[in-house]
Amino acid sequence: MEEVTTLAQLNALDQDAIVEGYLHGLHGTPNHTRQDQAYWHGYFNAHSDRNGPPTPGQQQLAREVVNAMRCGCRAPA
Repeated sequence: MEEVTTLAQLNALDQDAIVEGYLHGLHGTPNHTRQDQAYWHGYFNAHSDRNGPPTPGQQQLAREVVNAMRCGCRAPA
């Protein structure tokens, strides 16, 4: 699955699925029946939060989010 590395990609994802994936990642209980990018984006972010360090793609996305917040551009909900 393609890693989410841009703000545009992130904004296109289902936020509820990201949260669900993140919660599964925190507990280390992946739902392998899920095929959606949003779920796995959340899962792998939680996995990095628990086990560090973030991937280069996660770092790139974090920079974009911070820059968008600084300039007042559209940031994720």
